[in-house]
Amino acid sequence: MPKTLICTVGTSFFQGNLARFGSGAGNDANGENVDKLVQAYNVKDWNALARAMLDISPASRMLGAEVNTIEFILSRVRREDEFIGRIVFLVSDTEDGINTGGVLKAYYTERAKREKELSSLQADYRVIKDLQDADPILFKKSGLLNLVRAISQVIREAGEPGKVIIDATGGYKAQIAIAVMFGQALGIDVIYKHERFSTIIDFPPMPVALDFSYFDKFNDLFSAFYYEPALTLTLPEFASYFESDRKIGTYSELTANRDFSRIRLFFEDEKTGSEHLFALNHAGLIYIEASLRSDKSFAALPLPPPLPESERKEPRLRDDHYPKGFREYIERIWQKEQWIATIVSLPYDKQRGIKRRGFFLGEIDGEKQLIGYFRDNDNFGARFRMLTGSEIDSGYLRAALVHLNRNVDAYG
Repeated sequence: MPKTLICTVGTSFFQGNLARFGSGAGNDANGENVDKLVQAYNVKDWNALARAMLDISPASRMLGAEVNTIEFILSRVRREDEFIGRIVFLVSDTEDGINTGGVLKAYYTERAKREKELSSLQADYRVIKDLQDADPILFKKSGLLNLVRAISQVIREAGEPGKVIIDATGGYKAQIAIAVMFGQALGIDVIYKHERFSTIIDFPPMPVALDFSYFDKFNDLFSAFYYEPALTLTLPEFASYFESDRKIGTYSELTANRDFSRIRLFFEDEKTGSEHLFALNHAGLIYIEASLRSDKSFAALPLPPPLPESERKEPRLRDDHYPKGFREYIERIWQKEQWIATIVSLPYDKQRGIKRRGFFLGEIDGEKQLIGYFRDNDNFGARFRMLTGSEIDSGYLRAALVHLNRNVDAYG
């Protein structure tokens, strides 16, 4: 089974290795002739640089920690009767980062042509928007989130986390830390090599699992940020997702809320003037991705089985005073999802604020229930719950929850 290697990339190959050698560089510490490397680098001939790399041993430190680590990984997977079918380099949003990505892609593409053991290897690179050091705020708010999204996208392309290895050797320290965090969250092997070390550090998946119950309870909140990446919420909007005996009106009341304290680490809050704004951070996005991608998560479970027509009843509304399109919306859900027995409307009082459209797992009469919410163009909202067959357990409910939120736009 081919594996995909995700490799974070720094610029030490350029700045730390090649830039410090002048003309007539001669040999490096390992006796490798690096003149052609330095000459190609000095004139910015990136294709010539990639070709010159082919004459140097991949174990030479001159080629950089990324190449050194990849060589170790290639050797290890061969011993395990596996092979790397694809390498995706994640590079910074800088000139050196982009050029390094292009050189590495060309280098491994050419090696695949020359070496029989690598004949099926494909190499590519992706630029992580805003992952740069000129603007620290942009780096934190956008660059790191984009890095998480890029890693998740490659995992989706690979099919499952078990088909992925992460090489977290290159890049900014925060970039490496996120790669390690991602690997631990999804059970992916992470490899690291410091450029001055001759040995490899392996971060195998830890024998622990994330608590996905918070994703259950606050699925509507997490989904709002997940499906709208640039979303920010004011304090009243954000606080409306947390149940309380009375309306949460101040920041101190929010921080005193028990549920908020449990998921606080997943969000950034910033005070602008007198107003607090909330946004998802990279830890929160990793948590969501782990909830959706991990083979230990409820997203890996199958949907509830279809019910026989005799067990299904048309949706029921309490009265006629509902948002425009509400009745049609829940009827489309009921028609499309054959595992739903019926849908009934819910009263508005003592409920969380209604935001957009989506689903979460609520608790009614001590039992977990699939709750949906709807809002029309006039900001008039309503809620409903979906009743399932008596044999539906909590695992099915969680799988259904993910399915519903993924398909919320398809319901109209």
